[in-house]
Amino acid sequence: MSLRGLMLWFLGGVVSLVVLSMVLAKQQVATTQPETPNMDGTTTGLEGDIISEDITLTVTNGPSKAWELNAKQAAYNRSQTEAELATVSGTFYNDDEQPVATFTAPKGHYSDKTKAVTLLEDVLITATDPENPATLKSPHITWSSKSDTITAQDGVEMVLANTLKSRGQKAQFTLDFSHVRLSGQTTTELVQDDA
Repeated sequence: MSLRGLMLWFLGGVVSLVVLSMVLAKQQVATTQPETPNMDGTTTGLEGDIISEDITLTVTNGPSKAWELNAKQAAYNRSQTEAELATVSGTFYNDDEQPVATFTAPKGHYSDKTKAVTLLEDVLITATDPENPATLKSPHITWSSKSDTITAQDGVEMVLANTLKSRGQKAQFTLDFSHVRLSGQTTTELVQDDA
């Protein structure tokens, strides 16, 4: 499956899966309080029409799993058709349902209007191919159905094959890191193994 195809399935299924998962998950109607209380009495900082805990969103490509996203909490706003996510993690899969990359982020956002998923604050994406290891760290990463690439911005650090470390303000890349474009005050250094 091409990256564009994967991203289209990813974004195309998010809205219906967010709504379905929120309905099926533990849910509560948000009050007018500025923060919604959790079951344990702490607050999430999330506001929305529907607040859900421990959700898993899975999108398939035919019989194969294309991606899976987990969030400790989600808040869906019906009037703006947007969802805020907290404590996000997930995995992208190839056509053989083998993991291609994993991701984690403290916060996330989905907008039905722009068909974009955004991960925020200390985002980490890790390629799972042991022969071509790669990681990317950034405070802001966005996927959009209007593009074949993923965009990281506001400061990016990439480590490729444990030998090359690059930094820049913005990166556009494919999930398997086979195509990467880094821009804005870029630096690259070779990482030497001390062994």
